[in-house]
Amino acid sequence: MKNHDTFEFEQEEKMSVREIISNYTRHWKLFLFFVFISVFLAVIYLRFSTPIYESKAAILVNDDENGMANPELSLFNDMGLLGGSVNVKNEIEVLNSRKLMEDVVKTLGLQKTFYLIGDKSGLQRGEIMENSPIEVELLLADSLLYESELNLEIEFLDSEHFAVEGLNTNKKFGAVFYTKCSRLRITKTADFSSKWLGQKLIFHFSTLENSVNSLLNKITIESTNEDANVISIGITGPNYKKNNAVIDELIRQHQIDAIQDKNQVAQNTSLFINERMRLITAELSSVENESEQYKNKYKLVDIGANTSQFMQKEEVADAAISDANIQLSLSSFMIEFVKKLNGNTELLPANLGFTDRSIVEMTQQYNELMLKKNRLLENSSKKNPAIERIDGQLAGLKTSLVASLKNNKEAINLELKTLERKQNGYESKLAEIPKYEREFRDIQRQQQIKETLYLYLMEKREENEIRLAATIDNTKVIDYAYCDKNPISPNKKNVYLMSFLIGLLVPFVILRIRRLMDNKVHGLKDLEKFNLQGIGEIPFQQGVQTIVATDDSRSHIAESFRLLRTNINFLLDQTKKSKVITITSTETGEGKTFTSINLAHALSHSGKKTVLLGLDLRAPKMGKYLGIDAEFGVSNYIVDDTLTLKDILLPIDGNPLLSYVLSGSIPPNPAELFLRNRFSDLIEELKNQFDYIIFDTAPVGVVSDTLNIFSHCDLVLYIARANILEKRFLHLPQNLISEKKVPKLTVLINGVTNDYKGYGYGYGYGYGYGEKSAAYYGEEKPILPRWKKIFYRWTKRK
Repeated sequence: MKNHDTFEFEQEEKMSVREIISNYTRHWKLFLFFVFISVFLAVIYLRFSTPIYESKAAILVNDDENGMANPELSLFNDMGLLGGSVNVKNEIEVLNSRKLMEDVVKTLGLQKTFYLIGDKSGLQRGEIMENSPIEVELLLADSLLYESELNLEIEFLDSEHFAVEGLNTNKKFGAVFYTKCSRLRITKTADFSSKWLGQKLIFHFSTLENSVNSLLNKITIESTNEDANVISIGITGPNYKKNNAVIDELIRQHQIDAIQDKNQVAQNTSLFINERMRLITAELSSVENESEQYKNKYKLVDIGANTSQFMQKEEVADAAISDANIQLSLSSFMIEFVKKLNGNTELLPANLGFTDRSIVEMTQQYNELMLKKNRLLENSSKKNPAIERIDGQLAGLKTSLVASLKNNKEAINLELKTLERKQNGYESKLAEIPKYEREFRDIQRQQQIKETLYLYLMEKREENEIRLAATIDNTKVIDYAYCDKNPISPNKKNVYLMSFLIGLLVPFVILRIRRLMDNKVHGLKDLEKFNLQGIGEIPFQQGVQTIVATDDSRSHIAESFRLLRTNINFLLDQTKKSKVITITSTETGEGKTFTSINLAHALSHSGKKTVLLGLDLRAPKMGKYLGIDAEFGVSNYIVDDTLTLKDILLPIDGNPLLSYVLSGSIPPNPAELFLRNRFSDLIEELKNQFDYIIFDTAPVGVVSDTLNIFSHCDLVLYIARANILEKRFLHLPQNLISEKKVPKLTVLINGVTNDYKGYGYGYGYGYGYGEKSAAYYGEEKPILPRWKKIFYRWTKRK
């Protein structure tokens, strides 16, 4: 039993998936139509869209802490001529700066753009980067040149004249003319030829700000790998030559900016050294002149040999005093230079040779902060918190530097006093030396100090010049700008694939929305949530006659009535001699009369005596559909006691087992007639003569007449027209069952279209045909608005 249930569950799941797929595959023509339209639009889009290309370049950021960028320059590292490490993120920010991009725009002239208008459709715009046939010169002031926008459509009339859209007269090449916002001159270039005659160009002049913003939005600068100092630069645009030029120029401008930045310290140091050498040269010249005059005055040639021993010791002291005086002079020079600084805007001279390492380190820190501040000022104002923070640090360093220099001077002065005491001791030993000899040595000492300082500064100047000559950019170009000739947009494969998917998606959404909004009954499956029993489906077929269930008919609709006859026999108690079947519906036009007539014929063909009663006393249709007329009917029989069954019974020629009873005259009180005993007597008399009694009644959802008949029947056959009856009306037969107003009720779906073939449990065939007109099995076709007819034919007849 368990295996059987599992098998049934799997069968239901397979049927459900197959049914869902079938709901969409039967509309294949709709899918094909939308796919064709979508692909056609994709072709049009690809034909007139402008291709977008992507150019890329790669640069390596040299990290001098891990390895020198140029091994040949490593010999200068001990002199502190080459800088420290660089930060990849900092370089990315510099490359993204507006200043560099402005330099690129100005250098390449990117504010001017030429577009060639397509000569076939006029929709395409191709940018001309090189080989432009004309040059446009804007005769504007520099202040306006970067703030004005201009658009001109230019047509080349002949080799000497052109026309500008919006201007009434033609212009000559080289002549100055005016537009609404500017004065300009258009001249021919060497690339102008006869092929340009009749062509149209669009000249666009953009503001500097807009040009920079446009490039910054298109360019991407990022690190390729966390473990490598490589930066990737990419840009997209319709002209790959322009893309390559922008990237290469950006790299070049970055290199220039980096070299200038590195040379700032060296240039300031050079200015400081040259100034000090100018002063020392004058002082040395004065001392040498004094020495010459002294020698001439006292006619000195050499020092006596008897003073050589003391002179050697004194020379050692002199050398120490000389070194101390050099440091003292450097400290004085540096203090004077620092005090002359006007705010935090200049760099300090470096590499002067201070023996105090704290002074050297503070000088280096001061210059590094100053460079960082200058770089920030290029893209920011002085009120930037980062700049204000740096100013604070610079002020602190300046104060600390001055204090260190003063402390250094005090220490040197103490050392000088000690050395001078030693020297005085040596001089006391030389008391025998003549006075003029001692005075000459003072002059020589001053000359030696000046000469030593002069030579020292010359050495530092040469080192500084080497630094200027050896300065290189901290980046190396790995790959210059290159571009794949295949555009990144539009991607033909992706566009066609997307258009194909959209072509499938749109009808799917339409059908899905239509199904979600659909509130009509379509087949037996719609009965499930109402817990209604379905007995079968009558397929939709065009142009049928009133009687289709003939004995010799093999049509699909005739077979469906034979299947209905079989299913009814399963529901009825076969032990009863006579069975009463009531056929009703929710509203008119659902096929009750057509079903009643053909069911009666199908039952009679099985060898059973069958009678069909027209019990729709308010709007009788059976006689009209059958094309027969009778003087008396059911209503006449009930009200006239003199009439007998024979008076209202109409036998059928060619079918002795089938008889009709028409509705008769339309009474004023149809509901009350069915409550009379005369009607019950009629049913009992019919039961004695016939095996099947079929009632064609009024719609139960419109009038209450049929409710009075249910007590006489064995089975209620409730007709629901597919695609017409709303599902909410199925609550009516559901209530009849729940309120036990009927003995037994089953639902027959009438007019099932090909869209829902196989929708139910296998009762009925669900065949449909593609003709453009149809009738609902003898029922009058409802009059629909034109738009509903078109929509119905489009969605239902595919």
